Amino acid sequence: SDIVLLLVARDLPPLRIPLIDAVTDHVEHPPLAPLHFEDRKYPVRVSAVIKTPEEVALGSLLFLDMTQDCLLLLDKGDFFAKYLNGLKAKMQAWGSEKRYLA
Repeated sequence: SDIVLLLVARDLPPLRIPLIDAVTDHVEHPPLAPLHFEDRKYPVRVSAVIKTPEEVALGSLLFLDMTQDCLLLLDKGDFFAKYLNGLKAKMQAWGSEKRYLA
């Protein structure tokens, strides 16, 4: 996806598909909405990811990119910012780097 809406909440229902659908249905730019980039139209995908704080603590490949590029719109108590900073510090200690494959 081009835009990922990550929602972290407690007491989530066991089945999240209806909740994810409800979130993506109410996004201002629906999935595949065309946005302009340098006078070209590219389809933009918007997806929702919903996790509990405990699931965030387990980690996700999604979070790796977020250590370099994300916008936190609302982060109660800086929960996710602290998580990302800790993950970034671990990645630096491990010598991790992002490589692009041609």
